[in-house]
This record gives sequence, C-alpha cells and structure tokens, in this order.
Amino acid sequence: HRPVTGYLLLCPTQNQERVGLAEKGKKRMSQQTIIVEFSIKPGHLDEFEALIREHARRSLAEEPGCIRFDVIKPRLADGTIIPDTIWLYELYQDMDAVKAHESSDRMPVLGQKTGPLVATKRLIYGVL
Repeated sequence: HRPVTGYLLLCPTQNQERVGLAEKGKKRMSQQTIIVEFSIKPGHLDEFEALIREHARRSLAEEPGCIRFDVIKPRLADGTIIPDTIWLYELYQDMDAVKAHESSDRMPVLGQKTGPLVATKRLIYGVL
C-alpha cells in the first residue's frame, strides 16, 4: 500500500524532472493531477478528514491508475494551520485513470457523506 502523506512537493528539482523523463529511456506520458481545496463548515473538520483519508486510502488501493493521493492540512509561513481547510493532491497515470476515479461507485456515496460538511470546494486540474 502507498502511504497517504501530509505534505506536497509543488516544484520538483531539475534532477527529479530529468529522472522522471529518463526512466527506461522513454518520454514520460502526461500524468494528470487534481488539486482540491475544501473549506469545511466549523465543527466538522475531524469527520470530514476521516472520510477523505479513507477515500484516499481506497483510491490508492483499488485504482491502478492512482499514483498518489495526499490529504493536506495547509499552513501559513509561520507554521499556523489554516483552520477548517483541507487540500487534496491527487496524481493519476493518465486521463483514463482520472475518468475511472471520477466515475467510481464510491464517488456518489462520498459526496452524500461529505457534502453537508463542506462550505466550499475548488477543483484544479493539471498535467505533469
């Protein structure tokens, strides 16, 4: 099982990028990212975090195209955790893996459970 971590590397070093491109002498396929910013209704952070960490664990375990799924508690530069906020960083092998994730049978159930706990949600899609 791949770990669900609590940190995010936003800018890989040049060396890390070269290693990714040089694997097996082939050009890397375009991996897909999803970043989700959640603002949680006051008093519901613990419940939301437990649900989303289980979702992350299952995504990694059950979806072959899910490479990484981090649940992040963002902080300010001084180390202060931003209250009632969770970010997700998800990395997928390709667009087919994103589509498989988004059409998973778990998604409607997750939405029903987490929807009432969420004040706002912002999705950001990207390519590595």
